[in-house]
Amino acid sequence: MTDSKHLIETTISSEIIFTGAWTKLRSDKVALPDGTYGTREYIEHSGAVAIIAITPDEQIILEYHSIKK
Repeated sequence: MTDSKHLIETTISSEIIFTGAWTKLRSDKVALPDGTYGTREYIEHSGAVAIIAITPDEQIILEYHSIKK
């Protein structure tokens, strides 16, 4: 197992920017492991999750999971 402490971010503050009928847009200020700060913007939705990654050769990978209720 590798040490993952260098990947841990700490949330400093969190703000809801927009609230819609079925989703919220949130912006978090985070402290990064190297002592700098960053912003994470994401959509909260209780029924699904999606991850979009771009590879070094500029290919797009989409991972999607739906939660059925």
